[in-house]
Amino acid sequence: MFSAISPAKGSARKAAVRRDRQSRDEFSEWQSFQNDRRSRQRQFQRAEDSLATLEDRSATANETRQSALDPSEESSATDVPVYKPRPADVPALEEALTTQTWPTAWRLFKDICANDTAIQSLPDETLTNLLRLAVKNSTDASLTILTTMKQLSRTLTPTHYNLLIESYARTGQVTEARKTLSQMSSEGHNLTMETYNLFLKLHVRTKDTPGAITFFDKMVHEGIAPTLESYNVIISGCCDANDAENATKYFREMTDLGIDPDPTTYNHLIRLQVRLNNMPSALSILSQMQQKGIKPSELILTTLMTGYIKSSNPSGAISIFDDLTSQGVTPDAITYCTVISAKAKSGNLQSALQSLRTASTLPDFKTDSGPAPKTYQTLMEYCCKEGDFVTAENLLVEFTSRAGRAFAMHYEALCLGYTQRGKHLDAHRVFEQHLSNRGFFQTPIYNEVMKCAALAFDIETVEAVWSRLTSGDTKVKPDPMSYAIYLESLLSVREMNGSMEILKEMLHRGIEPDPIVWVTLIEGNLEGRDFRSAVRCIEWMRKSASRGGDLRGWVRDYKDDFEEIVASF
Repeated sequence: MFSAISPAKGSARKAAVRRDRQSRDEFSEWQSFQNDRRSRQRQFQRAEDSLATLEDRSATANETRQSALDPSEESSATDVPVYKPRPADVPALEEALTTQTWPTAWRLFKDICANDTAIQSLPDETLTNLLRLAVKNSTDASLTILTTMKQLSRTLTPTHYNLLIESYARTGQVTEARKTLSQMSSEGHNLTMETYNLFLKLHVRTKDTPGAITFFDKMVHEGIAPTLESYNVIISGCCDANDAENATKYFREMTDLGIDPDPTTYNHLIRLQVRLNNMPSALSILSQMQQKGIKPSELILTTLMTGYIKSSNPSGAISIFDDLTSQGVTPDAITYCTVISAKAKSGNLQSALQSLRTASTLPDFKTDSGPAPKTYQTLMEYCCKEGDFVTAENLLVEFTSRAGRAFAMHYEALCLGYTQRGKHLDAHRVFEQHLSNRGFFQTPIYNEVMKCAALAFDIETVEAVWSRLTSGDTKVKPDPMSYAIYLESLLSVREMNGSMEILKEMLHRGIEPDPIVWVTLIEGNLEGRDFRSAVRCIEWMRKSASRGGDLRGWVRDYKDDFEEIVASF
């Protein structure tokens, strides 16, 4: 009765669409590659400029100070404001070093570099302390301070070189660290145990566990006696690589040598067993530790609780918390957040809320960072599961007042809680509240709110959410599920014109509706005496089936039924 669209034409159109998409994808990939390449070129250029500046410094103190104040000739050429030094203030620098305030200390050091008398009279101890602080903040600054000390003819000890190596270890710069090691040897400095330990840390930080093991074994072979720190570093590297065999080997080796493990050693081993989901072994290590009279730390307690929670045993986490705190372990904010999660997951919400009140009084409990935001989200989720939306809303208000604003995760917890209970108006209220505060949701949250409203036949709310999703003001776009929910919502109220437009857009984007959508569209158009649209739907449906979609067998089985329906009208 109806002529099907030629499969050849459909295939050609599909191939054209595929080529178009492929071209766009290739252009996007090329554009991303070019951006990355330009970014790397800029980084390399900055590194080369910095190196050239250091190499071109003259031996005079005046030129050294000028380099510290304006280390790049190109800076002034590109209209960058020239740094204007203030009067030298050595006492203020000493105070900044005492309080470990890096930006202030670095600025004051540059001011001192502008004064001949001040920089020459600056004690070696002050320069060393400044280098210690720089190591934690900036590798380039560490290198600048060390170069300045050289040009001021200050005596450099292995401690200074070790600090520079530590800075390279923090940033994973293996090549630069080795160059510094060669420079130490060429200047006649003996390598200290600290130097060896820093290189071990460097291998561990760069995830080079085989390299760390090789370096450690070579160190022992050369007659260097490892220390407790050495063993802790190598055991840490083995645990990070889930290498239980070598971790156990080095643990036994250190005890055979008479080196007593400390809480850090045990924490590494317990962390490994927890990661391997082997809680009995983790508890056995804890027992060995307690038998030797070593008090577990809050970090070990948190690690054990995390293991219980991951193994779906929140009651075990609560039990180990009660046991170790009764033995004198003082929990910190992270430990409390972990036990709060365990209590919530075990259904003990009141106890979880009480622990939250206790945790909020700790000085290290920060609502805007760390585990606290996730803890509030977990509590809100379980309050919603219990149907206690008042407490969930109060937690949202409390977090907002503490942190200044709530995060998307907290609004999502409320939205999903309301949708799971069929409260579409409350879900939409929370949804709009977050978006009105310039918040952001992922597409699945839009879908859940629309679906909840659609089940309540609230087409007005569905339209409002769909309008938000397709307005272009947000970074999110509708996905196949979004189209399906919206189309079925329109069909539920027999909005046939709008349904046909959405169907066109879906097919244009390569999104295939479910079979029931086709049935509803065809029947709705026939009931409205819009035979042309009904015929168009059938042709589109057959075309979709001809492309090998899920509709192929379905169309074949129900072809006669459709022709009967059309004939009856």
